[in-house]
Amino acid sequence: MLGFGLGVGQPLTMSWLAESAPPGLRGRAMSLRLVGNRTGQVLLPGAAGVVAAGMGAGGVLMIAALGLGWAGVAARRLPVDP
Repeated sequence: MLGFGLGVGQPLTMSWLAESAPPGLRGRAMSLRLVGNRTGQVLLPGAAGVVAAGMGAGGVLMIAALGLGWAGVAARRLPVDP
């Protein structure tokens, strides 16, 4: 399931960036996306371990839910093309 989710999400975000970024800034937008992705891949497992050690598995799920909620609120603020 993870492979399917990553296989669908990665091309969608890349095409969304290619369409929404100005032509001169597409490379920079793609680079920033990859930096954020790789930083998350390095830092999040360790952070989840620290939270799990202190709060248990429920704490990890709570932090994940808060993060997803924040992402949903932030996504609603994105400009919409008419």
